[in-house]
Amino acid sequence: MDAAGRRLATRGVGRDHEGFVAGSTQMLQHPDHRVADAVDVREKGLGDYRYAHNITVTAPTVDMVTDWHTRHELCCKGGLAMRSYLGVLGASVLMVMSSTNIAHGDVPRTGDGNAVLPGSPIAPVQLEIFCEPQCPYCAALEATHGDRLAGALAGGRLAITYRWLTFLDRRHHNDVSARLTNALFVAADPATPPTAYQAFVQDLYHHQSADGPSNDDVAAIARDSGVPDAVADRIASGDIVVDAAAVNDANKVRLEEENPDNPSTPTVYNVNARSVVDTQDSGWLEALAS
Repeated sequence: MDAAGRRLATRGVGRDHEGFVAGSTQMLQHPDHRVADAVDVREKGLGDYRYAHNITVTAPTVDMVTDWHTRHELCCKGGLAMRSYLGVLGASVLMVMSSTNIAHGDVPRTGDGNAVLPGSPIAPVQLEIFCEPQCPYCAALEATHGDRLAGALAGGRLAITYRWLTFLDRRHHNDVSARLTNALFVAADPATPPTAYQAFVQDLYHHQSADGPSNDDVAAIARDSGVPDAVADRIASGDIVVDAAAVNDANKVRLEEENPDNPSTPTVYNVNARSVVDTQDSGWLEALAS
């Protein structure tokens, strides 16, 4: 069993991560702090971030912005014989990877280059999740549902297209979201199991802080999550693999197309049904995977 598998087995699907703050569950159950709270990506002048509270140990309190708006609503991819043989072999490898899941699969980018796809592209449930690394509501989503997402990934029932945005860098006058988005794209490596990638996402949100973790800290989080050492070393070195601003712009346009009424983070989008998922329904993931 690889590091991610051992970690998932230890955590158990549906249980809180051992390191999460005990008070976060109580906070999420408060009517003013539902998981469905979200940060709107539309530019509307002054916005009030009064509902944003620390989700993890030192998550930043978000209070006011100049051009991004916060909402208290639902939702803040040698010859003919030899060629024939290779074709059959390739199909067989795909079937083996699908049946044994995902422990040995890779985490590719999507065709448009603006997202990361943990899970099989032929999994029966396909979700797009729009997230911002500094968004406290995204941290709440992963704290509440991350282990169940990991279990569905490990079982081969689910694939997640993570579409990262970086608009909160402007609000906080930092580059935390851009740095973490780059690290999340570095981790999308053929050697990274999807379960390790999902664990990395959850642990990054667990370590959410005002200044964000350093590259060395992000690399350590990646290794602890099951990301291979060679990939984590690239994160530590600050290897730039993506234009985070361009990714943000492209994913913002896509978010506004898929969730025009509430284009906000987090948004969970059901690719199969072409509809936004109501994550206030506690059984939403089980309903999709049934």
